[in-house]
Amino acid sequence: MSSESYDVIIVGAGPAGSYAGYRLASLGHKVAVLEQKEAPGLDVCCTGIISAECFRSFDISPEVILTTANSARFFSPSGRCFKVQSEKVQAYVVDRASFDKAVACKAQAQGADYLFSCQVVDIGVGNGGAQVEALFEGSREVFTSRAVILANGLKRKLPEKLGLGEIKDFLIGAQTEIEAENIDEVEVYFGQQITRGLFAWLVPASPNKALAGLLSTSQAKLHLREFLLGPFCQGRVISREARIGQKAIPLGSLPRTYGDRILVIGDAAGQVKPTTGGGIYIGHLGAKIAPQVLHRPHS
Repeated sequence: MSSESYDVIIVGAGPAGSYAGYRLASLGHKVAVLEQKEAPGLDVCCTGIISAECFRSFDISPEVILTTANSARFFSPSGRCFKVQSEKVQAYVVDRASFDKAVACKAQAQGADYLFSCQVVDIGVGNGGAQVEALFEGSREVFTSRAVILANGLKRKLPEKLGLGEIKDFLIGAQTEIEAENIDEVEVYFGQQITRGLFAWLVPASPNKALAGLLSTSQAKLHLREFLLGPFCQGRVISREARIGQKAIPLGSLPRTYGDRILVIGDAAGQVKPTTGGGIYIGHLGAKIAPQVLHRPHS
């Protein structure tokens, strides 16, 4: 069944996809954001630490902020640590579900259409445009557009089919929210016995709650459970029964992040910090640049 036509279709309603939708809609383009989940921010595995500068750039309500950070402690395998601290707030810890919803609301306020529970299964390019095939409301729909932005995370099928290659290397991030005491600043832990060469973290989220997580090459959930039972968390973690989420984090960029009528941004393009695996800031840069590229012929 054929459906509506748009100037730009964005696949994925994360911060990068929604912000690109906001910018394009603000420039007068007819935009649709197709999201596989039922709402923005569902089942997101992310600590939500972003710099104060990056947060201001999104221009959304501070109500999404859980806490601020102006210091951090870094622990060696032996337990020795050093602390860095600033008088000014350096970063915010945001509630990712609320954050994603707020960015999506900005795009919707500018006129972007959002289609949730909409799974994109194929993209074709030809005849002066792009055709996006999706499963939506129990049927197959074909949406047409002048261009498509892929912002749907680390997924292999669509980029490969479009001739953009694949991201072959990735890490696994695991995280859970725990009840905890005496965690009042960001803590980062290093050591082979914890994360097999990477790092773990404890981040305060609210009074008596913290986000605990780690990066690993494999078995991230298992290593996180071991970390929560280990000496660094002993006597501080009240409850370890919360559900552990995990996600793949790209290492390196997609071989090509553009094609005929196609742009790729965010995790889908491998736009993450190589040192931390964080993707909000670099994905945000991509979400600013992509609308400029697509708007240029219409200027």
